Amino acid sequence: MKKFMLFALFALLAFACGGGSGSSFNAEKSAYGDPTVTSVAAINIGMLTNEKKLHVLERSGTAEFSGRVFDVIDVKINDSSEAEMLFSPFPVTKETKKIFFGGYTSKSGEGIKPKEAIEVDLPKLGETTEGSGEFTVKLPGMPVEVDVPLDWTLKLEEEDVSINTPSGSYSGVRHYTGSGNISEGTLGDFLGNTEFTGEVYFSPTLGIPVKYKLNGVNFEGDLESVWDYGDPDETGYRVMKKSGIVNSENPSFQLSTYELKGNFDADPNQHAKMLLEIRYLDENAAKNDPQPEINVEFGTVMGYFPSQLVESPVSIFFPEENEGFRYFIAYVSQAAKGHNGPISYRISVTGGESVKPLRVTARIYYNKVE
Repeated sequence: MKKFMLFALFALLAFACGGGSGSSFNAEKSAYGDPTVTSVAAINIGMLTNEKKLHVLERSGTAEFSGRVFDVIDVKINDSSEAEMLFSPFPVTKETKKIFFGGYTSKSGEGIKPKEAIEVDLPKLGETTEGSGEFTVKLPGMPVEVDVPLDWTLKLEEEDVSINTPSGSYSGVRHYTGSGNISEGTLGDFLGNTEFTGEVYFSPTLGIPVKYKLNGVNFEGDLESVWDYGDPDETGYRVMKKSGIVNSENPSFQLSTYELKGNFDADPNQHAKMLLEIRYLDENAAKNDPQPEINVEFGTVMGYFPSQLVESPVSIFFPEENEGFRYFIAYVSQAAKGHNGPISYRISVTGGESVKPLRVTARIYYNKVE
């Protein structure tokens, strides 16, 4: 039961902020950029006594509920759609004052659905907002749906803070705390403790929660990777980008224009501008360790372009980080002129078993012709 009730509540907190600067784009020097409706997140989520599983959240369309049009967020496990969530607006910008929740439902029919669209007022720094709603809940092992009233509070505790996660440290983060109370009713005995507290650390840069926890019930999660390939039907000059981890469990990282639609659709006669940035996950290593011994390649399917990692005291993708870290950056502007027909461009990183865990971020700016 709690798995769905609490997932729904924290889904609201998780998307409770976003946006970024409106500065002009420069393929070599621009930051990671604002989150968009094509942003995708892979989050390690643990529920109750279950081990953490990787959940991929991706917008798949829109749906109407309670007189409002919602974005539909598809939730996948092992590449299979397991649930969907109605949430809007997506993404949420810094100017957004309210967010709306329309339900979370698994493919087996279990989940939590509000009787009417839920509005959540986003608090300013140091302020607290309150809300309540009526939900219909269907849980594993329950033969019928039941009605559950829920009251909550939400507070923005801090802005522009740093936080350590299993995927490394993040800066420029917003720290929210929340509390909830499920009023006495049909599920009182089933739920046990119906009062809970929790917190969310949200990155406006990525538009994704990087860490969250619901106290007392082992409901927690942390960001593993995020990517934004853009509109697959868009042609012309465009950006695709990705940030993830290279470690013993994930020894390689790749960003390829082929991944957008499984097609060779990049212009071979126009330069692709490709940027790669690497940083150790561990803060001490990020400040003191030398360049990691890894294999880096920029190229196409049939070949590669020369490149070299250069150390930098600042991050290009995440300028909000100002912790004294060492970054290793490579930039390539190349084309495959003379190639017959469209191609794909790629950036790949491979680390050995002895390499400490790395955060790898990449971007490709290219001309899509199909």
